[in-house]
Amino acid sequence: TTGLRTFDGPLEIRDDGAILDHVVVDGPVEVYGRNVTIRHARIRCGPYWCVRQHDGAVHLTIEDADIGPEVARSTTDGLWVSSFVGRHLDIHDVSDGVKAWSDVRIEQSHIHALTQAADDHSDGVQIRETAKRLQQRGHQVEMVNSDTPNVKGFDLVHLFNCRVQSSFEQQMHCCRSANVPVVVSPIWVSISRAMWGSRGTMGVLKQTVEQGFGAGAQLLEALRKRQLVVQLENGTLLANGSGTWDDPPCGEATRGNCGRGVSVADRRR
Repeated sequence: TTGLRTFDGPLEIRDDGAILDHVVVDGPVEVYGRNVTIRHARIRCGPYWCVRQHDGAVHLTIEDADIGPEVARSTTDGLWVSSFVGRHLDIHDVSDGVKAWSDVRIEQSHIHALTQAADDHSDGVQIRETAKRLQQRGHQVEMVNSDTPNVKGFDLVHLFNCRVQSSFEQQMHCCRSANVPVVVSPIWVSISRAMWGSRGTMGVLKQTVEQGFGAGAQLLEALRKRQLVVQLENGTLLANGSGTWDDPPCGEATRGNCGRGVSVADRRR
């Protein structure tokens, strides 16, 4: 399809090899076809994303496109893509600019003005399978989970998810001591909030399985409304990260007795 066209979205693209040039989409774009190309486009968004590439819709290309809502939204992402090439994109006023699942290349693009709700964080790009794709390009990649990694002999270190300050400081010290350059992706989340979500969800599921859905329904509703109180061995946790739980330093919350003996109670704040 060529020529200026306007769509009162959502727009579904199901034909393989479809080409859309000079289009304005007042809603989300849902791509189901293979080898689809979108050029010179203005794409607004739906409630959750502006563009979503569905399973099997390989080799999507978007070029010279303005992607984002008229009014900033904290519940909407820019792109959900895989097997994708984007060039000259302006992505703005969304929560996550790009959720990149695999085989994604973005060139000469601007991702900016990201929004943020009270209990979330926004990322310009969330990348999956980074190591796998680097290896496919001929690079040697080693994934290490350590506060004091041995980085001698490496050309570059990429630190992900630097949520514990003391761990991050040790990792940076190791890299600097070895004179190895560092790239940092500081995707941060509160440990106490993360513990509430993971332990609370597991506790609710465990009680539901053991006692039946009727017993777990109230807990599930409390979890949905973020009114659940999570009980750990050394205290309680609320959804906002507060409570009587003693948050250990240096990442100890992810190991030791903090991970055992979790139960859940439907108690209101």
